[in-house]
Amino acid sequence: MMNNKILVGNLKMNLTYNKVYDLVQSIIDNNCLTNKNIIIACSYIDLLSLIDKFSIYKISFAAQNCSHKEIGAYTGEISAKMLSAINTKYVIIGHSERKNIFNESDDIVLQKLHLSLKNNLTPILCIGENDFLRRKNIHYNYIKSQIEYFLLNIDKYLMKKIIIAYEPVWAINSNIKIPYAEIQNMHIFIKKTIFSIFNHINMDNVKVIYGGNCNVENTPFILQEKDIDGVMVGRSSIDKNKINKLISLV
Repeated sequence: MMNNKILVGNLKMNLTYNKVYDLVQSIIDNNCLTNKNIIIACSYIDLLSLIDKFSIYKISFAAQNCSHKEIGAYTGEISAKMLSAINTKYVIIGHSERKNIFNESDDIVLQKLHLSLKNNLTPILCIGENDFLRRKNIHYNYIKSQIEYFLLNIDKYLMKKIIIAYEPVWAINSNIKIPYAEIQNMHIFIKKTIFSIFNHINMDNVKVIYGGNCNVENTPFILQEKDIDGVMVGRSSIDKNKINKLISLV
């Protein structure tokens, strides 16, 4: 329906390996994936097996996080180099849950961004404002400052390797319905800000996706907005019927 749109299914800490395997098999069995960009973000312990078993299909896998350290005595951490060594293609960095629950700073996210690119991973870089910033009507300024902080020192030729995921933190896990035109306007703003940083960049290579309570009901309307290049789905991605319906839309 929507050519060249991206769908990221962020499974978070929900499914054990057998259930993830069944979910991916269901996606393959129920969809023609040839012209789709489907990314499943699973747990670290599932990545190697899933990549090995499903590498012949047009489906990609992402880590939900990586360490901001390159190597060393960091018990329990997984480095970008380790992810790259098992042919992981994508990694989510800066997710609001990592910031809010685990107190990750923008400086930590920036380090992860550089290490991801250094190790040939495509980072899915999350940005977004909280309710306080929105109520103060300074959310556009905040988004601009986030983009500049993360991207000012990035080579413009690497920008095509980065997917920006806009997630309005205040709307996640709530019943708030954001007007689709408002989501579109924020994506336009994000792309204009990126364009202002990089001279002569081909904006066709800049991908900005939306990650705020995407579900079967609202995703068709979100994807109709021309500057929204895809969606990152949480809760709905762990249900076989729902994720297959969502995939049929992209």
